[in-house]
Amino acid sequence: MGRATKISGTGSASTGAISNLIEQTLTASTTNITTAVSPRAGDLMTVRLTQDATGGRAITWASMFKLASTDIAGPATKVTVFQFVAGSDLNWYCTGVLRQL
Repeated sequence: MGRATKISGTGSASTGAISNLIEQTLTASTTNITTAVSPRAGDLMTVRLTQDATGGRAITWASMFKLASTDIAGPATKVTVFQFVAGSDLNWYCTGVLRQL
């Protein structure tokens, strides 16, 4: 499982969002991406996935991640970054993807 870290933000749900970061190097043929972070509506999550030296690794998403593609950069050492925002249903909704080619 990746590492989730609060990287910034203060306040309550009504005054400010919390930003979270998951960084994970993919080393298994398929990795399920999950988090123990409990979101509040409006919170932000960045998921940074790096292929290991072998490359060609695949991912699946835990059920709390919605609208996220499993199409990631495949070559060795390449990075894919996903941006999420938490909805009022406390799921993480993908708002953008950046794949390193």
